[in-house]
Amino acid sequence: MVRQSKKGDQKTKKSSFLSRFGWKLPLAWAIYAGLIYYVRTHQVVMDRFDPFEILEVSEDATDADIKRAYRKLSLKYHPDKNPDPEANAYFTEKVAKAYKALTDEAARENFKKFGHPDGRQAMEISVALPNWFFNKDKDAAPFILLSLLLGGIVAPLGWAAWWLRRSRTKVDIKDIAPETQQLYLYGPYQIKNTSGVVKMMETMVCCGDFLKLELPKAEGEAMMNQLRPAVFPYQQEVGDVQKSPFYQNRPTGAVKAQMLLYGHLCRQPIPHILKPDFEYVMRKTPRLIQELFMLSAAVPRMKPNYGWLQPAISSVELMQCMVRAVPIEAKKHFPSPMKSREGPGTLVQLPHLTHKMVLESLASEKKVTSLTDLLKMEDIKVLALMEEVGLSKPQAMDVLKIVYRFPALSMAAKAYLDDDDEAPAPEGGQKFQANQDMVTVSVSAFLNRRLHNAPNFNESMLPDEDAKSVPAAAPNYPFPKDENWFFMVVNPKDGSLLCQSRVCLAKAESRGYKNRMKLNETMSGGSPEALVKLVTEEGQEVKLQFIAPAVGEHQLTLVVMCDSWIGADYGLGLKIECVEPAKDEKKAKKNKKKRDKKKAAKAAANEAEGLDRTEESEIQLEGVDTGDEDDDTDGEIGPDSDGGEEDEDDEGLWDEDEYGTEESASEDEGADTEPKKTK
Repeated sequence: MVRQSKKGDQKTKKSSFLSRFGWKLPLAWAIYAGLIYYVRTHQVVMDRFDPFEILEVSEDATDADIKRAYRKLSLKYHPDKNPDPEANAYFTEKVAKAYKALTDEAARENFKKFGHPDGRQAMEISVALPNWFFNKDKDAAPFILLSLLLGGIVAPLGWAAWWLRRSRTKVDIKDIAPETQQLYLYGPYQIKNTSGVVKMMETMVCCGDFLKLELPKAEGEAMMNQLRPAVFPYQQEVGDVQKSPFYQNRPTGAVKAQMLLYGHLCRQPIPHILKPDFEYVMRKTPRLIQELFMLSAAVPRMKPNYGWLQPAISSVELMQCMVRAVPIEAKKHFPSPMKSREGPGTLVQLPHLTHKMVLESLASEKKVTSLTDLLKMEDIKVLALMEEVGLSKPQAMDVLKIVYRFPALSMAAKAYLDDDDEAPAPEGGQKFQANQDMVTVSVSAFLNRRLHNAPNFNESMLPDEDAKSVPAAAPNYPFPKDENWFFMVVNPKDGSLLCQSRVCLAKAESRGYKNRMKLNETMSGGSPEALVKLVTEEGQEVKLQFIAPAVGEHQLTLVVMCDSWIGADYGLGLKIECVEPAKDEKKAKKNKKKRDKKKAAKAAANEAEGLDRTEESEIQLEGVDTGDEDDDTDGEIGPDSDGGEEDEDDEGLWDEDEYGTEESASEDEGADTEPKKTK
């Protein structure tokens, strides 16, 4: 099944390539080959005038040899002996001049200086233009000037204007308009550290790529009379044209793009007249969301060089809504990214299920409140449930296929100092020098799907371990989409994002399938340490690096989110301790020697005075605290770690209990269960 998806994705890429270039590419190659052939067959090589070669004598020939050779050629080419015009021309232009160049003093001098007995020769330069361009007739001058003006200036400029208008705007290497980044950073709808999914949508559509979208009268009527009423039940803000902020003080192109995106999110048919603009907007959207994510996460926003957490998370959630075609209003049912497997919103991403159907039929009547509940059911029960809520048998089968493709991760992580080359942490835990050390977080992961337990599934259907992409199962997305995973180390307390990486987990899926039996046995009866060891040794490794934060203990969280699934977000607690940077070794040793000498002198004085002071009392007299330091936690995060505790008054993006390590894996061979959490 996966193999067929890969082949289908390759065919789609080929078809999109051919549809983009069509017959233009073969025609361009044919013209190029024709030009090369023409140049090679029609190039004119200027003959070099060599009198010795013409007279067929050597360069050290005597005058007698030259005269003898000239007489011999005269008998062959002289007009009196040979009436052929070509022979006459050859004798006059070649033989006579060669003889003159070797016997006449002036001609010989010219030949030595200029390479020709007649002196300096003029070079002929040709222009690749028709001969009538150089007609000296005054009556033809206006036509020549008009031809130059139209063909050389007006036509190229007109073609360039048409092409730019057709492509809507210039794009940079990221295939987005150059002014888009400036609008995202400094525009009226710029990215802010508190931007949620709704605000990120407003920011995304106010870009240089969409601002030039036009709205002719016919398209405006279709958008307002057909698309707006269909979207209104899901997005109330599009209702009041006169008062809603959706229409006020925003460019027409941004309003049009957002309305088209709302139509996609609400799974409403797009009017035929708006289809070209809809396809353009949908093709641009993944690149624009990626740009939003990078400007939120990778651009330094907080010291020392951290990004913003909230807009980065919202960018990934916005992409999830786009891929699964889920209204943003339905996304509000998610308690938080770390609890995304809970809530009825996870069911809206399934095909043929609407937001209203999920809330009324599944959640209220059938008590199926999340995708987790479906993962616990057998196939027959899932199909029966879907038919009970109003789906046909083919539609119910479509739902089951998506449930089969839903991913589950098993992860383990550890933090260490990059300079130590993954050396084991010292007793009491490893400490990092604040704002100086490069902290490395190594994450190992398995990826399993319910599909892996299907009777007809085999290893040949898995993606290659070195594959750069895995196609996502997104039936509601209009174009092929790869399944990407975002790994982020964040600090929920101050809303900072320390580092991030976007990866493909093809290797994790292959390893997860091969080790699924060991994984199930370890999770059911093994120890947490054995589970961590199995994932660390066999899973796909992802490394992230960031500069150590300020001095103190930090309760960080490793967040893993998929941009193609809602409810496939994970988190691992990660506790690190940062200390003051160490001083120069020589200076430290020198200060230690001074302190030792000072202590020895004081000890001698105390002994002389008869005082009995301990070393601890001496340190206290110097104003140094002797309190014992708290032991640091182990850098390795596994299912048995609780990830530390937050202060009771700390209300961040996640709840306190979500900092614990989550370990989830595929279900048993016989029965499929929800990804498990081990504490």
